[in-house]
Amino acid sequence: MQADTPRPRARTRYAASGAGRMERVFGVPTTPIAIALAALWLLCALVVVALGLRNRVLVRLALRQIPRRRAQTGLVTLGLMLSSTIITTAFGTGDTMSHAIRTVEPPVSGALMK
Repeated sequence: MQADTPRPRARTRYAASGAGRMERVFGVPTTPIAIALAALWLLCALVVVALGLRNRVLVRLALRQIPRRRAQTGLVTLGLMLSSTIITTAFGTGDTMSHAIRTVEPPVSGALMK
């Protein structure tokens, strides 16, 4: 007897159609956007590192304040994390609602038109 092997899951019509994948933003493919944003982030990081290497006194002054003001550092970090979470959730909710409306609306409006 053969051991029970799990069967591969059948792709639903939704998954097979490629729906749900974001391929364009305002008509521009997402791959060049991602590459441009990654390059921009890398450029900014390199500028910050270069400025830090050129002027070490400013780096020391900035880092010295972290242990001195622990509560303020914690609150700023917590606020940044919370705001990032709220913005990401808002975008996710908007995308979910847009997708739900696009998939439900055509059959409903088609039934109303008849």
